[in-house]
Amino acid sequence: MSEEKSFSIEDFSIGLVGGLIAGTLLGVIFAPSSGQKTRHKIQDWATDTKSTAQELIDKSKKPIDSILQKTQAALGLQEKGLRKKLEQIKDEIEHFDLSNG
Repeated sequence: MSEEKSFSIEDFSIGLVGGLIAGTLLGVIFAPSSGQKTRHKIQDWATDTKSTAQELIDKSKKPIDSILQKTQAALGLQEKGLRKKLEQIKDEIEHFDLSNG
């Protein structure tokens, strides 16, 4: 029994950002620098991370919007199909007049 596990863009983004944070913190901890240089590195890293996160968010919006539009279109078509089928059933029921039995 093999289970296929898939992950979403959100899972990937969380992993990427988590890896960036861990890598940066380890680099800052183990690199000998003065406090001022370390603070400057952290500030640069935070700015870069924010930019990277924003890029990931922007890139993920397009596919999500596309999926949403396709889903809405499919649901709309199903709704039209269901309405048509209900009208057909209604018409068929109207042919049966049980009151004249």
